[in-house]
Amino acid sequence: MKKILVFLVIILILGMLGSCLGDSSSTATATCGSCGRSFSAGDIGGNYRSISRTGMCKNCYSNFKWAQSAIEGLK
Repeated sequence: MKKILVFLVIILILGMLGSCLGDSSSTATATCGSCGRSFSAGDIGGNYRSISRTGMCKNCYSNFKWAQSAIEGLK
C-alpha cells in the first residue's frame, strides 16, 4: 500500500511540474516575413490568414502590391 501511495504522489508531482513548465499559450500565431509583427489566429483584421497565404501581413502585402504596380508602370 505504501508503494502505491508513493507512486501516486510522484505521478501527481510530475503532472503539476508538467503543467507549470508547459507552453501556456494555446493560440496559434503567425509572424509577418517583412515587418516581423505577430498576429493571433483570431485577429479581426485577417492578418493571420494573409500571412498564411502570402507570408506577409495585410499592410506589408498592400505595400508590396503597390511597389509592384509602380515598377510595372516604369516599364
